[in-house]
Amino acid sequence: MKTVNVPALLETAHTKVDCDALLALKLARQARRACGPAAVETVAQSWEIEARAQWSLMHFRQGATAARRGLKLCDRLPELRARVLWILAECQRAQGRYGVALDTWMATLELSMLSRQPNLSALAYLGIGNYYQIIEEPQRALTLRRQAYDFACQSGQPAIIAQCAITLAGDYTRQRLVRQAQPLLHAAQDLISAEENPTWVAEIHYYNGLIEAQNGNSARATRELQEALRTAAGGAPWVQVQCLNELARLHRHARQFDDAVACLNEAIAAAQMFDTGYLLQSLYLSLCAAEEARGNFAEALAAHEAYHDARLRYLGSLDDPGSRPSHRRLAQLELRLEVIQARKETDRLLERHASNAQRVATQARQTLRSELALIDRGGLEQELSRLDGQTVTLLNVRLENLNAISERYSFATGDQMLADLGRALATFTLRHAWFAARYSTASFVLIVPGEQLDSVVKPLLQALEALIATMQTEPQPRIVLRACRVHDHRTAFRSVLKAPPLAHLPRNAFDTMDILP
Repeated sequence: MKTVNVPALLETAHTKVDCDALLALKLARQARRACGPAAVETVAQSWEIEARAQWSLMHFRQGATAARRGLKLCDRLPELRARVLWILAECQRAQGRYGVALDTWMATLELSMLSRQPNLSALAYLGIGNYYQIIEEPQRALTLRRQAYDFACQSGQPAIIAQCAITLAGDYTRQRLVRQAQPLLHAAQDLISAEENPTWVAEIHYYNGLIEAQNGNSARATRELQEALRTAAGGAPWVQVQCLNELARLHRHARQFDDAVACLNEAIAAAQMFDTGYLLQSLYLSLCAAEEARGNFAEALAAHEAYHDARLRYLGSLDDPGSRPSHRRLAQLELRLEVIQARKETDRLLERHASNAQRVATQARQTLRSELALIDRGGLEQELSRLDGQTVTLLNVRLENLNAISERYSFATGDQMLADLGRALATFTLRHAWFAARYSTASFVLIVPGEQLDSVVKPLLQALEALIATMQTEPQPRIVLRACRVHDHRTAFRSVLKAPPLAHLPRNAFDTMDILP
């Protein structure tokens, strides 16, 4: 018996749902039969794909049913649940149940508030913006689409960014804000492909056509609109209707009234299959103008009457209890939007503060390292070579528990201690024209010409003891002092590092050796 690769089926169905909804529907059902009801997440994903496929096929009731079945399985899967809620709301909107769709988008908003995932917030804001577009409040819709795009960019998910960018660009285009719309369309075009997202690509061509028409470039506008129609031929009836309406307007301006009427009749026939009146009212009004322009006044009057009927039906549907939520519900929505916006601003401030704190910490550490570099080991060999042939004494000062202190506090704290120790040694040796340098991570070497150890050790230990007293850490810093006379500068450093301890700090009394090896 052949094993069915369910993840591969779902992946293929997901990529095909926008370009071949029937195939996606078939693959989703096949995957669901193969995995069985126990694989809850997989079954929920298959219902999501089926809901999207039914919506693409304009089977809105079946799409809503599939979405509800998927919702029963994804209570603990917030991102999947948000996607299913989104497609359920789209099916409800297509059935004219605008208030119910708003409630569903608000459920997505609740999910985004709980999980604080920007991709879910983007979907919620996009859907609520759709509601305000439907009730003809374009400025409010534009504000929400801007916020949706902002959240989409935070999410970093290309599909959501493209979806929000195209929708926002549409709002800008309709308000003739071309400079704001074009960069969004270019960004979306870079994120999607015509093979996998023909509907979105068709929308991009449609909005490009609108922009060209607004700029007076009729030929370019016509090419873009015809390309949008070609791309949307396998689906996307909303895009087809809008393109035909705009082409009809271009034909009217070119006094090609027969072509304008043909486009409008085709658009009306397509819109009657899915539109609840939002598009039909403008189509009938355009048809009235086209028929009047070519002298068919009876047809123009009929189109105008059809416009009034469509307008009244549409306004009536908005007043239906299932279409327009109560004032209390809208007040709750506004409050939630304000809370999310406040959270977003708070997150931005916290992120900015964390970034500034990290930058300050990095700068402080670089400063410490530059201070350490001033006493680094680069000149040790040169100084020892310069003194070759003279009697020289080396002292090694080592911070024994540097790693323990750094792990307990931070590496910056350890660097600070090393910098303090290096500065103390540099100050001590400069008084006597001696030489001090950092030899390794936690080790410093002092070069003292002649046999001056007895006169060096006591004041050096006193300086180190005073330094340790200022270092308020637990565990307390421990310093070991070693010393030796140099007979061969080539092995001098190895000798001093292997020399027995001369003193340990901190301690109550200091013992020094009378004779050095």
